[in-house]
Amino acid sequence: MGSATLLATAAIMVRLTSANDVAVSDRTVRLSDVAELAGTDAPALHDIVIAALKDSGAPQEVRRIDVAHLIRRALPAAKVVGTLSGSIRIHGPAIAVPLPAPAYSDEPEVRRGDKVTVTSTVGPVAIRRQVVALQEATARQKRVFVRSSDGEIFSAPLQAGEAR
Repeated sequence: MGSATLLATAAIMVRLTSANDVAVSDRTVRLSDVAELAGTDAPALHDIVIAALKDSGAPQEVRRIDVAHLIRRALPAAKVVGTLSGSIRIHGPAIAVPLPAPAYSDEPEVRRGDKVTVTSTVGPVAIRRQVVALQEATARQKRVFVRSSDGEIFSAPLQAGEAR
């Protein structure tokens, strides 16, 4: 209890940082992140946590006057000086966000030699023909070469994961 009483009653001068952008090493904001300290007990106060950042990972704008209030709440005897107008942008370490899996695969949707159906539609009439794929095609590809039963070779569009 003796050391806590000494810290609360000691005269501490706290100068807010002049920086408009502050990076913190983890999700907590320490006194030394946002201010310079002067006084006999200053080295012991650098690691006092005054706030925690939201878990969103996005930088947070905090008004300088609010930072001063957080400091005074943590150190009631501190005299806070410096610019109190404006704000400080505080950001923590980047949070790794997993990228979504691609909507397509590099695995072939159609393999060479596969029998597929080509559908030609004009108005209400749809004609379907069995053909043989002459090449592999992945979902990224838009067309595939095919051979019909009468030996005709043509390019057919891929649609919904198959030759149409």
